[in-house]
Order: sequence, then structure tokens, then C-alpha cells
Amino acid sequence: MAEHEESDRMKESHEEYTKISKSLDPLISTFTTFHSEEQLVYMIDRMYEYLDIDASGSISFEEMKSGLEKLPMEPALRFTHEDYEEFTRNLTYADENGDITKAGFLDCMLLEMKGYAFRNASHQMAQAQKHEREEAFDYLTSKVWSAIFSPFVVLLRRLLSR
Repeated sequence: MAEHEESDRMKESHEEYTKISKSLDPLISTFTTFHSEEQLVYMIDRMYEYLDIDASGSISFEEMKSGLEKLPMEPALRFTHEDYEEFTRNLTYADENGDITKAGFLDCMLLEMKGYAFRNASHQMAQAQKHEREEAFDYLTSKVWSAIFSPFVVLLRRLLSR
């Protein structure tokens, strides 16, 4: 019975996270395994090169949509023009043609990673609290914010301040 309840909780948790997740979350989650600033920048640069299909030095909405949807991800990524506008912060990080440069892409990816980390941690804490797992909630609250977010946010701030 306990195994069935845990399965139901996991399914419910996944459904609730789906409600707050963004279209790029499956991709962003693959970037959270970096071990150094250099490795993270390298990973983002490689993604940029993959998406810059015509090697023009900038990525258009069409290139980004096409490249993202070809990635072998489960579930497959779906990327809309609204997603592109959100990714580029209403084209703030795009050039006059609406395309995004390598530097802009790096900034946008870092901002997406920050949002992903906060959504994920917030969801985990809400789940622990919802299921009255006081110990788990206390653990997540103290450990997540101090051990994960402090260094992560410092790194993101440093990279974004360039």
C-alpha cells in the first residue's frame, strides 16, 4: 500500500510541476550538471553552435525552433514564438533583426537556468510541505538555499555581469 501511495504522490508531483514548468525546462535540466564555470560556458557555447544552423553568428527564431525540436529529448521540445520572446526577455537580448547573438544566448541561458533552479526548488519545498514531511521540508529549506543556490546564484551573477 505504501508503495502505491508513493507512486501516486510522484505522479501528482510531476503533474503539479508540469503546471509551472517552462518549455525549455527539459533542456535546461541537462545543463545543471556542470562542474565549473568554464564547463558551463562550454556547454552553452556548444548548444549555440548547434542552433546557429547557417553559421551566421546569430540565431533566428526559426533556427532556434528547428534546432530545439530536432533534439532527441523526451518529451520532444516544442518551441513557439512566444517562448522565443520570453527566452530573449521580449527581444531585449536580440539584435535589431530579432536574432540572438552568442553573448545574448549565454545571458538568456543563464537566466533560464536561474529560473529553472528556483522553480524546481520551490516545487520540491511545496511538495515536502504539502505532504507534511516536516523533516524533509526543513532539510530542503536550509540545505537547498545554502548549499545549492548560494554558489549557483553567485556564479550566475558573475557570468551575467560580464
